[in-house]
Amino acid sequence: MLKQPNKPRPGAGRPKTLYLQTDLRGTIISVSAPLLVTTGKTRQELIDQPFSKLLEPSGAACLQDILNAPDLVDQPRVSLTVQGIRTNTTIEFSVTKNDSEYQPALLEWRAESFDELSDFPQINDQHAEALFRQFADAAPGMIWISDEQDNTVFFNKSWLQFTGITVDDVAGDGWTRQIHPDDIPIAISVYRKYFRERKPATLEYRIKTNGDQYRWVIDQSAPRYHADGRFLGFVGSVMDIHDRKQAEETIRLQAKVMHDVSDAIISTDLDYKITAFNNAAEKIYGLKAADLLGKHIRSVINHEYLSATPQEVLDSLDQTGGWEGMVWYDHPEGRRVFMLATLTVLRNEQGQRTGVAAIHRDVSEKRRAEETLRITEERYRSLVFALGEGVIMCNKEGEIIACNESAELILDIPNGDLKGRSIYKPYTKYFFEDGDVVNAGESPAVRTLKTGESYKEVILGFSKRDSMLSWISVNTEPIYYSTPTIMSAPDAVVVTIVDITDRKNHEQLLALEKKVLEMNALPAISLKTIIDYFLEGLEKLFPGMLCTVLTLDHQKQSVHPLSAPSLPVEYSNAISGRPIGPCDGSCGTAMFRKVKVISTDVAKDPLWDKYRELAEQFGIGACWSFPILDSHKEVMATIATYYHFPKVPGPKDLGILDRACDLLRVIIENKDAERKIRRNHERYLLVTKATNDAIWDWDINTSDLYWGDGYFTLFGYKPGYITEGMKKWENCIHPEDRERVKNHLDKYLNNNNTRLWEAEYRFLKSNGEYALVQDRGFLIFDHEGKMNRMVGSVQDITEKREMERKLLETELNKQKLVAQAVVNAQEKDRAEIGKDLHDNVNQILTTGKLYLELALVEESERLQLIQRCAASISDAINEVRAISRSLVPASIGDLGLIESIQDLSESVRATKKLKVQFRYKGSIDELLDDKRKLTLFRVVQEQVNNVLKHSRAANLLIELSCEDQRICLSISDDGIGFDQSTVRARKGNGLSNIISRADLFNGVVKLDTAPGKGCRLIVHVPIANL
Repeated sequence: MLKQPNKPRPGAGRPKTLYLQTDLRGTIISVSAPLLVTTGKTRQELIDQPFSKLLEPSGAACLQDILNAPDLVDQPRVSLTVQGIRTNTTIEFSVTKNDSEYQPALLEWRAESFDELSDFPQINDQHAEALFRQFADAAPGMIWISDEQDNTVFFNKSWLQFTGITVDDVAGDGWTRQIHPDDIPIAISVYRKYFRERKPATLEYRIKTNGDQYRWVIDQSAPRYHADGRFLGFVGSVMDIHDRKQAEETIRLQAKVMHDVSDAIISTDLDYKITAFNNAAEKIYGLKAADLLGKHIRSVINHEYLSATPQEVLDSLDQTGGWEGMVWYDHPEGRRVFMLATLTVLRNEQGQRTGVAAIHRDVSEKRRAEETLRITEERYRSLVFALGEGVIMCNKEGEIIACNESAELILDIPNGDLKGRSIYKPYTKYFFEDGDVVNAGESPAVRTLKTGESYKEVILGFSKRDSMLSWISVNTEPIYYSTPTIMSAPDAVVVTIVDITDRKNHEQLLALEKKVLEMNALPAISLKTIIDYFLEGLEKLFPGMLCTVLTLDHQKQSVHPLSAPSLPVEYSNAISGRPIGPCDGSCGTAMFRKVKVISTDVAKDPLWDKYRELAEQFGIGACWSFPILDSHKEVMATIATYYHFPKVPGPKDLGILDRACDLLRVIIENKDAERKIRRNHERYLLVTKATNDAIWDWDINTSDLYWGDGYFTLFGYKPGYITEGMKKWENCIHPEDRERVKNHLDKYLNNNNTRLWEAEYRFLKSNGEYALVQDRGFLIFDHEGKMNRMVGSVQDITEKREMERKLLETELNKQKLVAQAVVNAQEKDRAEIGKDLHDNVNQILTTGKLYLELALVEESERLQLIQRCAASISDAINEVRAISRSLVPASIGDLGLIESIQDLSESVRATKKLKVQFRYKGSIDELLDDKRKLTLFRVVQEQVNNVLKHSRAANLLIELSCEDQRICLSISDDGIGFDQSTVRARKGNGLSNIISRADLFNGVVKLDTAPGKGCRLIVHVPIANL
């Protein structure tokens, strides 16, 4: 078949093999050329015709028995009588069933040793060759012949018409140019194997046609022999099977697609018995196709319809030929599967119903997602409507299409009136913070709708229906339903509204309070001026409110107006001097009972029975009075607000008046403290003038020295500030005493082991004489714990020494003790003043400073920090007042030690400079008296301050417990620690104060620290003096 011979072609032989293919019903699909020769039929006459037409009746009956066999298996030999051209011939066929996964089953019929032409008259080779060529050219199929060397020697006309290839075209390697490159191994290599083995071959390959297209053909060939048994080559017939091949490929692909699609595909016959069940159906239903085929669908799959009954589905199939809807099915694994089902009636070519096909798509995930989305949307809708913020959405035309109730409440718009309005026509007038009115085209929502630009925290004000001023913060955000372009306008705008009236009022109130505190810090401004300014500011912030502050007389029995900027003077004069009592108006009753008194309707309140006519005369409808109490719960004053109409206070009103009370208490106490300090200072000056001591004050930083009036009285020097005073003082010391006194003073300054410095030396008077003096002094430290000043007194003891020489030794000793006691008493008082100033006022002011520093950077907590700072300043004023009143420290007996330490811990935590933990065991407050409580609290204060200033710690732990009739206080930090020996050498006032306070109650102080290992201070104080 591959080469063209150069020698003469031998005579052609006769075909030896018959072959045909049928389906399982016996319809002929393909047929070989030898069978066409045997039967005298053309290919067109046999294709798609029953095989039985080629057989005699007995052969047809035998064929039908074979086809009807329930399990058709390969049969080695089947004898069938074929109707030939001249006579009927019984032929033994071998039958093979070809069952492929992707194409219908076929039957192959083959007679491999049949020589039907043996009964023909014998003719010579030349005559046979001519007859064969004539017969081959007349045959409809394509026929080729090769010689014993496999050289192609003949093509019939059908071949030439189909391929356009001549014998000369396939000479040499010509066949390789005609066969599709992918099929050369089959068409050539496999064929050669059959040729060498002299076996019949059936091959399928693609060959180039005369239109330069490749088409599929089936090539059936067999060896041919001479009568004398010589091998003459091969003869073959070729049939065009391209259309069938494409149909088979289509069927194969369709079958593969059916098995690979993700949708379940199920088909049934008219009795609803399952005929097809693809892979997706097995996955969705959890069932195997092999277990279901041939069974009624309802007997194995019991799915339910969501929107129809089974009868309604059947009616739809009968009437419309189809149905679509949702079904669900309980999977064997226990989950419910939801599917979108599409049912279609199947029909044959004649339009007759042959069954039903169903496509089921698993939509469980989609359904769950839709349900989740529905729930999410419902939650979102509920959340939006539950928000305290107002939410408004408007479309591109500016029409409000959605809003929540909070938006209507904040904007003071009747329920339901906001939706459907246009943002170009606002419900009321709005204005900016500077007072400019907002035009309709300048509102944030309109600007966003026009430009697509978002706006954040735009502050607008408006008046509500009750004339109250309200403030709102407006945010806008554009919404695009598709991808926005550079110039595209938004499809909608979302507006969020927050009512910031309280915040705005609070900011304005905070600014007012700050201004008032600044005024209060100036001694030249009177208390009345400050309170007048404060009350006027309150009345501006809250229109309709009339404020007044009343004080008590010295006997605390009657009221006197201190400030009433907007009340008629006649009214203030009318109530001035009125007594306080349990039923004496709002103010008199509040000051008498020491509680808030709220008269929401003066005309009906029995507390106003005595003042009814006065209230009617000046149009007073409501009065709320809040007493201002000092730290001892004594009434100092009261602030009252009046309204010309009955009014019930809300939480905001009560909160504002509480703040006003706190501020007024600070102001009044501060001014009272200033007055008392000024008076004490005057007394101090009088005392220094009346005493025999010479008072001195040394500024350690500048070396300036102040000499009191006693220096003139005792030594004749001019009192006042002495430039380079220490040098002046050293020059006045007798040369023999100078080095001793200087060294003693230096040692005291360096070591500071004792509270007082004392020295006795000879001091030069202005007249040149020396006086023997006794000098005492103590140190004053600044807020950083550094030595700042040293204050002391000098006594001229010259005469005393002279008298000592004249009196008995016992009398002299007695006088010395008396003098020593006097000095000790004075110096003790001064030391106590210094200690309390350091421990109390210094610590409180330090905490206030920390709050202010943190408020500069912590905007979110600024208000709380400033409030705490104000509270710290108030505490400092209380401490100053307490020091000036008998120099007795405030007691924590009412508050308790535990609560005081907790409050201190919270204050330090608020600064965010240190994490503080406080732990305690037992009822500590019940075991200690007030003095021990105060001592332990001062120790905690001192050590906390030391940790903040020096330790660089991140964490602090305070522990308090009772052990063996002793209170154990432990304060530990994780700071840098320090060298104890160094600290002992230059111990500051803080640690000395801790030790001295513990010594008062026979306490013990232990310090455990080292560089880089933090510090732990342990203080043991007996519960009672043991």
